[in-house]
Amino acid sequence: MESKKRETLRNAIPASNLVSYFETNELPASRHFDTLVAVTYSSNGEYGYPSKRWPGQRKSVTIWWILESGYLIGFNESYSHGFGIEVVSASKAAKLGYHVLQEGDRGSALRPAH
Repeated sequence: MESKKRETLRNAIPASNLVSYFETNELPASRHFDTLVAVTYSSNGEYGYPSKRWPGQRKSVTIWWILESGYLIGFNESYSHGFGIEVVSASKAAKLGYHVLQEGDRGSALRPAH
């Protein structure tokens, strides 16, 4: 059985110039760029990923990731405010019911808290 190559957040973000911008300006989201992605969602059914509403505060997040570290990262595409990334901490993500399963667990990549 062939295993699917896992990608880092850096490679998953659809705009490479955004990655450079965050790194150049040492913004907090850049520290997660080399973390492996556990699951990718689309808030509006675009990009070919399963559709799931972004649980963070920003309303224009179109694609988002659950990282193996437990953090949630949302790619915000706002026509009025431009691009950005919202970070939800692992502890807040767990309170919202997002838990990354460890290797050897059965089921999907997430286990709902309820």
